[in-house]
Amino acid sequence: MITKNPYDPATVEHVEMIFESYIVSSSIASDMAVLLKSFKETKLSEYEDLVQHAFTRLESQLRLIIEVRGLDAIYNAEYTVTPLFSGAILISFTGDGCRNK
Repeated sequence: MITKNPYDPATVEHVEMIFESYIVSSSIASDMAVLLKSFKETKLSEYEDLVQHAFTRLESQLRLIIEVRGLDAIYNAEYTVTPLFSGAILISFTGDGCRNK
């Protein structure tokens, strides 16, 4: 389970902090469209697809971490999306890896 809710220390043991990140980079064609201000809605779908793919990969990585490290859940989950520069976006995740007592 991955949740933004805090954990109850009476029933859950905090094991570790989890930090994961993923960088999304678009094609040169889309970057040039942004720089030349000829950005059209049809080009926006490329960015949407890239970000969706990044979230899917990040989610898969987090589920693998839960399984491999023997955790029951990740609490206080927080995703952050940061534009780095034209065509590049950083998607990061932090959370508390926990086990039930």
